[in-house]
Amino acid sequence: MDGSNKCENCLYWKRKGNTMTGKCQRHSPRRIPSKDSGYVNDWALTNEDDFCGEFGPRTPTAGKTEKPESLPIKEILTTKRQHLPIEDRQPQQ
Repeated sequence: MDGSNKCENCLYWKRKGNTMTGKCQRHSPRRIPSKDSGYVNDWALTNEDDFCGEFGPRTPTAGKTEKPESLPIKEILTTKRQHLPIEDRQPQQ
């Protein structure tokens, strides 16, 4: 592992304030015992340098497409539209 697959670089991890800990939101909240002898539902608490096998990069590059070049509105409105024949017409009965 190259070290970049840490929680702090993961799409599912949310930092808790200015600490080195955060909450992993990859799965739904779990039932966790609370201090008042009850239970709370919360996400798993992890350190920023932890890792798991379900890492998702925060800024995915796979499938990234470039933004197509746009035309100025003046050019769009003044360009004559070319009418092309429709070849895929249904046969008339």
